[in-house]
Amino acid sequence: MDLTLIHNPEAGAGHPTRDDLIALARDAGYRVRYFDTDGNAYVRALDEPGDLVLVAGGDGTVAEVAKALVRRDVPLAIAPLGTANNIAFTLGVRGSPKEIIEGLRDASLTPLDVGRATAPWGEGCFIESAGIGFFGSLLRRLRDGADRVSDQGTSPVARAARNFLRALQSYRPTRHHVLADGEDLSGTYLLVEAMNIRSIGPRMVLAPEADPGDGHLELVRVRDTDRRVFAEYLEALAGGAAEAPPVESRRVQRVSLVWDAAHGHLDDEAWPEGGHGPPGADVRLAPTVDIEIVAPPVQVLTIRRAPSPVAPSP
Repeated sequence: MDLTLIHNPEAGAGHPTRDDLIALARDAGYRVRYFDTDGNAYVRALDEPGDLVLVAGGDGTVAEVAKALVRRDVPLAIAPLGTANNIAFTLGVRGSPKEIIEGLRDASLTPLDVGRATAPWGEGCFIESAGIGFFGSLLRRLRDGADRVSDQGTSPVARAARNFLRALQSYRPTRHHVLADGEDLSGTYLLVEAMNIRSIGPRMVLAPEADPGDGHLELVRVRDTDRRVFAEYLEALAGGAAEAPPVESRRVQRVSLVWDAAHGHLDDEAWPEGGHGPPGADVRLAPTVDIEIVAPPVQVLTIRRAPSPVAPSP
């Protein structure tokens, strides 16, 4: 069986090397084509992906590969090597790269939807979420090297949670026009997210009921009255443990947002880049962005795990 291995060697720390991953896949009986994420060679490789694609990396790499596999009828496997690993978390992908690779032949297929946002300046796809508010605002500032918290001795998730806490504390709520399956949900919000998976960013669980393969999105809205409880949630997340905050969420098929071009994002990228679209696109006219699921879903291999043995009663 031909396996295309897409590896981000910069993801996380202390993970298997290129040679380690290739050896693991070959030992499991696969003919391996290896590509790292430096440059675009891996994107071109997905034009002929073989029998199976394995991504060893974080959410950004997983999302890019998943979007490239839409309508290709080739299964995707994930060896999560990133910091948050939100996509793997939602899909229930667990285990070391060795455990995952060795279990692929007995794995089951789980559908993973791909979302699409359509705007006057073009289309973009996402796996995690699309939205407007303080999340997108912070992504732009972090990209520009601003508002970055550096806590020595803390985990990357904790540092990211504190970045989001600072962004939340300073962000002013904005009136947003929101239409969900034809219902007007417009209001003043800190955050509006159309989520395909359970968590975003530093594993912020905003849609605990999200099913990434049901053809629907979870529309999450955070109001100014939620600021305190959301701040407490981020503090707890930075401390290493947190329950999902009680924010509004509803399952929808289609969302239309009057887009805030300065605070909008798809997954972990500002959208449109730089707060403006291509030449000739005037985002000052408060454009409407339509968000929905692309069909069919990408099929992800997830390992069947036997239940833990139960000790006999005395």
